[in-house]
Amino acid sequence: MPGAADEFVETYRAACNACGVTAYEEIVEAVQHHGKGLEEKGGEVEEGKGQCASARGLRLALHGNSLKLFSNRIQNTDLQALAAAVKETGILVEELDLRFNQLTGQCAQALVDLVMFGQLQKLVLASNELCAQAIGPLAEVILSGKSSLTHLDLSHNPIGSAGGKALAPCLSSPDCTLLSLHLGSTEQDTDSLVALACALGQNSSLEILNLDNARVFSRDDEITSHIAHVLSQHPTLQDVSLGQQQIRCAGAAILSEALFENDRLRKLRLPGNQISIAGAESLAKLLLSPKCTIELLDLEANPVAKGTEALSDALAYTRTLRVLRLAHCSIVDSSLARLAKRLASNASITELTLWGNHFGPTSSTLFYELYHGRFKHCGVSIDIVPHVASMLPDATEKQKANSQVQIAQRS
Repeated sequence: MPGAADEFVETYRAACNACGVTAYEEIVEAVQHHGKGLEEKGGEVEEGKGQCASARGLRLALHGNSLKLFSNRIQNTDLQALAAAVKETGILVEELDLRFNQLTGQCAQALVDLVMFGQLQKLVLASNELCAQAIGPLAEVILSGKSSLTHLDLSHNPIGSAGGKALAPCLSSPDCTLLSLHLGSTEQDTDSLVALACALGQNSSLEILNLDNARVFSRDDEITSHIAHVLSQHPTLQDVSLGQQQIRCAGAAILSEALFENDRLRKLRLPGNQISIAGAESLAKLLLSPKCTIELLDLEANPVAKGTEALSDALAYTRTLRVLRLAHCSIVDSSLARLAKRLASNASITELTLWGNHFGPTSSTLFYELYHGRFKHCGVSIDIVPHVASMLPDATEKQKANSQVQIAQRS
């Protein structure tokens, strides 16, 4: 491998000269680290400094928001030089993380070459400037069966409806190898979401799906119904994120009913929707289902309000829920107090978020006792810190006199 590493570095530098760009020393160092690790440890080294060598292939993390690359982000021509070197040398690139760079549709062929000749398994392209022009060729190579790609992250790219529709046939193909697909904030609309949902009906590999922040403006829960139907039957999906999808109480009820017999889904993420009391009650019934295996329920930034009380009552019976996220859910003091009482006897919760709700004297005192009692003893993570105001170093005389419990956000 050391010889192969040297060959790649030489080829990569030559490709950069041919493209008129400067070679990234981060890539050179990663390849050399990879080769040295295989030589010294028989194909396996510890991860460090953004790259890791393994017997399977090179792992490159080139984050455009990192200190080294912030002012020198990877652009199309830089990626073309890398792809040319990978194609010529045949070096295996197991993972490539290019988030927060400046890649556009012009890098489509480079992405195809990296996937095909580098035998990529994980490709992260989040927060670039990719459009449908780049997704079409990438989808074709996935569909052709010449791809080993299992994880694809296109979040925060303007690929639009056309990009989503281009990916749909990949999901419905019997040769689909994708286990994880992230399309959050990619400007998906009703047409592309329906196409993706229909394709998922024929898929049997995907485990993680993120469709956050789609351009859904309808109030009839059409998209929710399509996705709920898929979830009721999909054999492998374990983690689904539908944040900012305009899901209301009726949509939450549709999802809950579809998942009632589901014993596969582990994580249901619904932040930033419009789920209120009735929707929370539907989800509470889901948690009480004997077949429910949900370990994470994320309802942050929903107007749950008193719907928390139904979720609280479900905590007395559920033994699978580990993470409950209820930050910024308009929950009042009495409902928070009820939640605290139920948490006192719940043995499954390991993580809880509640910041941004309306704590009062009753709930603050109960969470203070929980925080310094069961939570501390059982290692429960929570995003708030209850404290007695009079014990603070900068407490005012009035605070010292009242000795009330106050809630602060964990830094």
